[in-house]
Amino acid sequence: MTFDDFKNREFRDVLEGMFDAMRDGSHLGGAAMWCDGRRRAVEACDRALARIGDHMARPMGADAARYVELFESREHLTEKDVETALKAYGSDHMAARRIIDHAHELGLVGFDATEDERIHYGFELVRDACSRVSFKEEGGPVEEREGYRFLKVTACDWGNWLQGYESILGSKTGPLHVPPEEVGA
Repeated sequence: MTFDDFKNREFRDVLEGMFDAMRDGSHLGGAAMWCDGRRRAVEACDRALARIGDHMARPMGADAARYVELFESREHLTEKDVETALKAYGSDHMAARRIIDHAHELGLVGFDATEDERIHYGFELVRDACSRVSFKEEGGPVEEREGYRFLKVTACDWGNWLQGYESILGSKTGPLHVPPEEVGA
């Protein structure tokens, strides 16, 4: 799966929920912080995590299984070989996981997590942020609030994470690094 699979459904719902949380006063602490918008944002993350989890649990397709079997029989690989294999079968999580594992067995360590694992990890980060982020109390038109500007920057930042990039205030700086303990989860 790719970020585009989530962009117009769950990710949009997360942003709309967090916008409502900012607008409706989630600056209040305690139970008041859990307004309907924040709850909708967290539920959208949960839906995304469930969808990606279901996708990751699918058995490998027949074509992918044949390809992976041949790939695993190779004793010498280059980074280009692994990139080509992931480009061809990276959308099949089980195949991508075995391709990466075989590359590691042969000493190629530049490949850590499948695209599905990166997106899953990214949505876990977004869910955690939705649970904790707070906005200061502000009045006036929503578009002029500091919280609104913060939410726009955060949305770009989250979008970059979910597309597989590290993000610092929305700038793309390289591939997302999933911690080793999260790989293969």
